[in-house]
Amino acid sequence: MNLSRYIRYDLAIITALLTVTLFIYFPVFQSDYLYTDESVQLWYYRPGAGYHMFIEQGRYLTDLLMTHLFGRIDTISEVRFLRVFSLVGWMLMIPVWYLILKRVFKKEGLSPWLAPLTVLWLVCSPTFTISIGWASCMELFIAYTAGLVSGYFVWSALTTEIKSARWRAGLLFLSTIAGLVSLFTYQNGFGCFLLPYFIQAVANPGRYRVIIKGILVFFVIAIVYYLLLKLQLRSLGISGSERTAMATNIFSKLKFFFYRPFRASFHFGYLFNERDITGLLAGLLLFIMTVIGYIRLFRAPKILVHIIFLVFLLVLIYLPSMTVKENYASNRTMLALTLAVTCWVLIILSRLLTDRFFFRATWVLLGACFIGNAFFNYNILFRKPLEQEYAEAVQYFNSVYNDSLTSIRIAVPPEDHFVKKFGIVRSWDEFGVPSLFFKWVPAPYFRQLMFERSGDRSRATAFQVEVAPH
Repeated sequence: MNLSRYIRYDLAIITALLTVTLFIYFPVFQSDYLYTDESVQLWYYRPGAGYHMFIEQGRYLTDLLMTHLFGRIDTISEVRFLRVFSLVGWMLMIPVWYLILKRVFKKEGLSPWLAPLTVLWLVCSPTFTISIGWASCMELFIAYTAGLVSGYFVWSALTTEIKSARWRAGLLFLSTIAGLVSLFTYQNGFGCFLLPYFIQAVANPGRYRVIIKGILVFFVIAIVYYLLLKLQLRSLGISGSERTAMATNIFSKLKFFFYRPFRASFHFGYLFNERDITGLLAGLLLFIMTVIGYIRLFRAPKILVHIIFLVFLLVLIYLPSMTVKENYASNRTMLALTLAVTCWVLIILSRLLTDRFFFRATWVLLGACFIGNAFFNYNILFRKPLEQEYAEAVQYFNSVYNDSLTSIRIAVPPEDHFVKKFGIVRSWDEFGVPSLFFKWVPAPYFRQLMFERSGDRSRATAFQVEVAPH
């Protein structure tokens, strides 16, 4: 009877999470636009073309995915099917996230309400939003979920009474496979490997044995990936991308981490421009409040040392971006880091709010804020400006089109065009930026329009697109 009740409870939670997901992202089923790399991938990922964007970036599985899915569509309106693919993929993964996090929180003696709110944050995070609205990021649900599963397998082997060496070896093997899938899909997804260990570290200061073992496995899988990547690139005769070039200045990378991704992880989905001093101060203030709350919760003699250890774990979670030269803390790279920070804050709140009424009221308020912010980020900051840009581009193209048209001259919008026109914020290259601003976009964008209007791909290939100043 109790088991049946628990199953019904889990089904109700999962159903509610899926319903919220559809509520926020339902327009993906009917939205038409092209955003930056989508135009490149739609135009060049043709069957037999041999085009690839991601192999040299160490994302071989992503390149396979792009080749097979973009290679099966021909029109801009069909790109929505790839966004729907990402949405459905995430919806299939939501039960996996919920059940894993529920077990981890329960094992660490934490509130059962933490798992639903954490997964709700996942659904409402800017990373989730980008992976739905931007088909170029449709692989993220695979990478981040595989990273979590990889870490969970090892965590299960270390925290449960499994005496069979065969079972332990099997879990380690499965963890390695899942970890390699994550790394060969999107490297930052592998940071989710450490999420169960970070939760354990936050909930129970001083218990480091399991965490250290998990970190060792994390590094072993990363080294295996690096060796396989080098072997693959050599066998294919491909040079690695600048995005995979290794960083050598540790202090410069740490400065980058604390100035950009670390402080942004305390924004909880509210978007600031990366150069906005308000965002910097807000992230710093929320971090200080988190530290104060944690010290109040655990008044142990070495709590400050433990907080430093937690920050060290956050650096490891963001390690894929810390090991390369590129300093670009875009929202799509930060899901593992923001999830860890969210868990840290929610664990503190769950233990400080001892009154049942205030606890439930806080959870409802936070959930409403997450949902409202995500709805705004997706529908107002991201989708609607791009739909209008696409409609205007089509209208302009149709106004100049004729059967003898061989070239076109366009004035591309400036980077802050949406900011000025719609009064919205710009965040990296993901939110609030016109697609046509990027220099590599106009040519495939308008060639695709020519192809769809004329039905002649060879004519569209020869079509010349001249870009005028803003």
